[in-house]
Amino acid sequence: MDLDKIKQHWTNWAHDFGDDLRATTKTPTIKLLEIAALKRHIKLNDFDNLPNTVLEVGCGNGYNCHAIASDFEQLKVTGIDFIPEMVQAAIDITKKPENNLPRPPAFYEGNVLELDTHQHLDKHYGVVFTNRCLINLNTHALQREALDQLAMKTAPGGMLILLENQQDTHGNQNRLRESIGLDARAPAEFNLFMDKAEYIDHLVSLDFEIISEDNFASLHDILLYVLLPYTNGGKVEYDHPLMTAVTQLILNNPDHASVSFGRFGQNQLQVFKKKQ
Repeated sequence: MDLDKIKQHWTNWAHDFGDDLRATTKTPTIKLLEIAALKRHIKLNDFDNLPNTVLEVGCGNGYNCHAIASDFEQLKVTGIDFIPEMVQAAIDITKKPENNLPRPPAFYEGNVLELDTHQHLDKHYGVVFTNRCLINLNTHALQREALDQLAMKTAPGGMLILLENQQDTHGNQNRLRESIGLDARAPAEFNLFMDKAEYIDHLVSLDFEIISEDNFASLHDILLYVLLPYTNGGKVEYDHPLMTAVTQLILNNPDHASVSFGRFGQNQLQVFKKKQ
């Protein structure tokens, strides 16, 4: 799908779902796990000698930013997204009484390929992260350009966190499906899953080192995309009660769940540190 059509897809979802979580994902349970994983790894960074700032690129309607700002009141959290309607929804969520934060996140319209010219962004951030953002670029060359921009905005010694869909873990998941007679699942037409080896090599060339990897979604996705479809004629049931149960299990056992169920989640989180 070309970039204009991808942008139109997300504009349509923003119009249809507004400030609802459904504007960015069909899977409410994975969003809970994504937020928990982001918080877990941002917590590892004590921000000594770094700006106490966090930038999410591709923030959608702001759920990640609001969650981080709520738990880390000392941090200045900023989100940008290339869909104006998503940005407005994020701002609207900020204004809700239940989100009356001492330091609410700021939201701006912006493009991951043009961070260096964005007038509202700081020069550097202590943490820069994406969550299913880069997969909306339709070539690996554009994904590398986006990584250049993200690297530029990461402070020396700071962290770049990528929470993106991976070709290799998605392939592992499809091999599980095929082993029990299910067809492989193709990515959505508006997504290009990332080539992990390629982008790690690219970040290493930009003076980053990988410091951790979190397979937080493996058990969740084995149930959602393999076991439940096996029992019901191949249907993926996002709202099945077992999905709530497995999500609570993972949230209550994060360290165990992230290392005990292999590499089968579509989403994988990786933390990179920029060399001083």
